[in-house]
Amino acid sequence: MGRPRYETKADRSSQDTAIQYFCRQLGLRYEETGAGAYHDGVLYEKDDKVPAFVVEYKRRNIPRTKFSTYIISAAKIRNVFETADDLNTIPLLLVEWTDGLYYHLIEDPSSYDTKEGGRWDRGDAADVEQMAHISIDSFNKV
Repeated sequence: MGRPRYETKADRSSQDTAIQYFCRQLGLRYEETGAGAYHDGVLYEKDDKVPAFVVEYKRRNIPRTKFSTYIISAAKIRNVFETADDLNTIPLLLVEWTDGLYYHLIEDPSSYDTKEGGRWDRGDAADVEQMAHISIDSFNKV
């Protein structure tokens, strides 16, 4: 038995809309990875089988500059990075804040500062783990 999924249908719809928008801007197509994966999908050059990016999408209900860093599971960063490395492609973090859609090209996971953190409000012990801290300034507007 795996971890509970906290995503709603509305969350998945927002994700699909944002990733499709990103794809249109770059002339890519999106293939969702599926439930249980440590990343959300793979972006391909149109009509090509060669992957361009492995993507992880997040949505935050705050403006991008509210905090100086964005935090995300260090394990998730590591998995996206390793999957992209296996596919010989680029690991991408796509974050939608209330003031826009931004992307960050994921670097070697060891380059990020990490600290224990996460969510305590759901009572899920697996929500507290090592978190990678990514400078807000490293995100680019789509």
